Amino acid sequence: MNIEIIPWNQLKEFLAYPDSPVEPSFNHLTKGIAVAGAALERAADRCILIMSRVPHKLSGDEPWLAAVQKAVDHAWSNGWTIVSSVGNLGWDYITWCAAKAAARIWLVFPPMQGDDILAECNRCVEQLRLDPEKNSFLVPLTSRKLPKSYHQQLRDRFALGFSHHRLPIFIRPKGNWVRNLTGVEGIDKRFQVPLPRKYVESWRKIRFSLIENCPHDWGDLLIHWTRGSYAPWPGETQADYFEALTETETGNPRDGLATLKFIAASGILRGEGRMVRSGVPVISLSDLAPHEALQMIEFRPALGRWSFEPYGIAFPKQRLSEIGARKVIYGSKELYDQLPPEDKPYYQYEGRKVEKAIKHNWRKESEWRLTGDIDLLSLKSEVILVTPTEEEAGKLRSALLYNVYSLEKGPV
Repeated sequence: MNIEIIPWNQLKEFLAYPDSPVEPSFNHLTKGIAVAGAALERAADRCILIMSRVPHKLSGDEPWLAAVQKAVDHAWSNGWTIVSSVGNLGWDYITWCAAKAAARIWLVFPPMQGDDILAECNRCVEQLRLDPEKNSFLVPLTSRKLPKSYHQQLRDRFALGFSHHRLPIFIRPKGNWVRNLTGVEGIDKRFQVPLPRKYVESWRKIRFSLIENCPHDWGDLLIHWTRGSYAPWPGETQADYFEALTETETGNPRDGLATLKFIAASGILRGEGRMVRSGVPVISLSDLAPHEALQMIEFRPALGRWSFEPYGIAFPKQRLSEIGARKVIYGSKELYDQLPPEDKPYYQYEGRKVEKAIKHNWRKESEWRLTGDIDLLSLKSEVILVTPTEEEAGKLRSALLYNVYSLEKGPV
């Protein structure tokens, strides 16, 4: 793709309502736009679907998902070009829906450096299955360096300014879009729906009863606890995730049960090095009994996810010891530098001390690690899948040839 630069004085003819209060708010900040992909069409009407930021936890029965699909179909049936963007789940989903409908798209990015523009265009083409010969990619060129908080505001107001038809999907009462839409023309509220509901994972409703009633005798096992995702699984694109979300009648298509099933069906439990100081991919396991482990589940705000969920893959401790699993080495930050290279993947900081107390005592997790991946198929008869309920265990037993235990009943 080549990049064309359109200066501000030529860009005004693309604005839907040149005299709208939207335009003066950004014309002094920009010197034009960079355009890649398809050439900009001036004749066709353009439409924007407007949403406040959506929660990262999505359920397939959210009304706004269906509203976006209906609004996209309405816009494209009228021959309108859809103005959209990327960078959060709402924008990404609108763009994917428009691409799936084979609509023309003007994709407005936040300001970025020239070297990054084509890389971001190519990423979006791959992740959202866009057609670069049918879609145009637009990047505002700023007249001076702006605070990062301005970038998304500028992106949103440009997208609004290009659009003749403004279709709100949902707007938070005190959100930025309330201010952006004040006094503007072309607002059509026929597709507007209530604000998204808070999604609560099913296991959270029974967690404490599981802690109280879960059988304590699970034998000598090491358990790798996993969790659901609200994004593509490894190897998937954003389009794959949105396809699954759209086909799901209710719930998260990448919840803990689906993730456990995905790992088991793939036949490989893969190591991860992102949260390991050495960077070496490892599989984390715990030798705590499930009723002890369940008490340690916590939400990690900095990561935007649970530490783990009550779905796991268990193995006999002796068997994993034979293939290299070892207890984690807990200690101070200084200890890491003193360890030989072969021990560094097993190091875990013991926790930060505050007024002689350890703020987070990582030792209580009783962690073991195994470097690399585990070939589940080679250990099939020794692999045990763990779910919260017997109902979920039954679903896995009917689909997979592994032993399956539920936390409700324990080993049977």
